Amino acid sequence: MQVMIDSGALLALVDRRDQHHTAAAQFVRDQHAISYVVLETIFVETMTLVKARLGGQPAITLGERLMRRSSLKSVRSASYDLLLVVADDTTPKRRRSRLAYQALRGTATAVDVLVWPRQMF
Repeated sequence: MQVMIDSGALLALVDRRDQHHTAAAQFVRDQHAISYVVLETIFVETMTLVKARLGGQPAITLGERLMRRSSLKSVRSASYDLLLVVADDTTPKRRRSRLAYQALRGTATAVDVLVWPRQMF
């Protein structure tokens, strides 16, 4: 299984003072079957945040580790072109990407759509 990882999770992993550090580290230790996908934009954002919070050397070290680890992939473009974030109480019908495809019909735009509830963030 592949999971896209966000800069907040990466920052929590490297900053022991982060309130989510323990949970993030435990999750990574427990999930051996997951490969993590790090988008280039997330990689850049993470390096900027780590440098601002912890300094240049920790950012360099993290960047090198991310590029070396086989379980992490840097990809040039997301698998999804459009991410719709909906309220947690949104009906199941409105959580389907089909509605977005219907709305985009006729625009001559090829997109992949992902619909996520707010609680995922």
